[in-house]
Parts: sequence; structure tokens; C-alpha cells
Amino acid sequence: MDYSELWKILRTLPHQKEPNFRANIVTYNAGDIAKATAYIQIFGSTGSHAELRIAIADTIAQLHILCEMHSLDFNALDDLGKIRLIDRTKELMEKT
Repeated sequence: MDYSELWKILRTLPHQKEPNFRANIVTYNAGDIAKATAYIQIFGSTGSHAELRIAIADTIAQLHILCEMHSLDFNALDDLGKIRLIDRTKELMEKT
């Protein structure tokens, strides 16, 4: 099942169509990433890497659905993000 099919199912529920609902889920998942990285820093990687993997996977899935909601191409946005990161990295390296 692809993300388009998942979105067709999810959007049958009224609250799922609310952009703020989806954005809140993405934010919640990003918080799980922050929590997992904090645990890794404090306790080491034992067991925490699995939590980090799940948090990242959940965030990516929600970003895919957010793209489906707004008819945005996830892969094109991924490419755009990479280009922007390259540009920011070059700028940063020029400052050092």
C-alpha cells in the first residue's frame, strides 16, 4: 500500500483532513526524535537506537501524508531540501 492509498483511507475521518492535526503529529514525532537523541547522549546507544529509528520512520511517514494532503511531491521536496542544505553548508564553510 502506498502513501496515496493510505491518505485516501485516512481522509475519510474528518479530523485527519485538518492540516493542523497532521502538523501536530509531525511535531509530536519530532519530539520523539529529540527524546531518543537525548537518551542516546545520556545513556548511550543501547536500546535507544531502536527508539530513534522508530521516531524517524514515524516522522517520515507523517511527512509523506502531509505531502499527499497538499498534493506535493515528497521526492521533489527531498531533492529541494538537499540542495538547500548543500547551499547552507557551503555558506557555513565559507564563514569558517
